[in-house]
Amino acid sequence: MAHAAYQSAGYDETNCNWISLGTDTAVTPADKWTFEQPDYWITSWTNTPHMLFYLIRGGAGRGVLPCFIGDQERRLVRAGPVIDELTYEMWIVAHDDERQRPEVRIVIDRLAALFADHEELFAGQRPSA
Repeated sequence: MAHAAYQSAGYDETNCNWISLGTDTAVTPADKWTFEQPDYWITSWTNTPHMLFYLIRGGAGRGVLPCFIGDQERRLVRAGPVIDELTYEMWIVAHDDERQRPEVRIVIDRLAALFADHEELFAGQRPSA
């Protein structure tokens, strides 16, 4: 799973505003990355990843998103390369007693196929045009 900085396609780059999840709600390294950068000017804070997406898309500033989200939104462009330290492997985890149940197995198999079919997108190798 890769992450990169994104901005609205019409974003005015002279300001270089950043948007971040709040320090009280940030959990993952990707959530915390923006406010851990010493020289980034954060002008908007939000408490949900959902709102972070809409603020970036609306042109309020730059922010970090998973590439599979940012690269699929035609109104966003990358504001830099994939952030390597935020890239991680995803695992499908299921309890050993449950993973062979037919309904659980179907979900596991479908998720595995989805990730395999879209591996380049999840790896950040298919930036938006």
